[in-house]
Amino acid sequence: MPIPLSRPSLSELFSLLLLAIFRFVIISLAISAFYIVALAIIKTKGCCFFTVIQGDAQIS
Repeated sequence: MPIPLSRPSLSELFSLLLLAIFRFVIISLAISAFYIVALAIIKTKGCCFFTVIQGDAQIS
């Protein structure tokens, strides 16, 4: 299937859009997973750095 060089086809734009959405989902999942792990560390070990963040979160 030859791809025209003049302008991107609809399927190319759609695949680029899917790739961008997929990247955004992966990044947001990674951030939320890190946050969940950090909360688990707070609850089990109570590291002083994380307890400061937890205290700020409880105040607001």
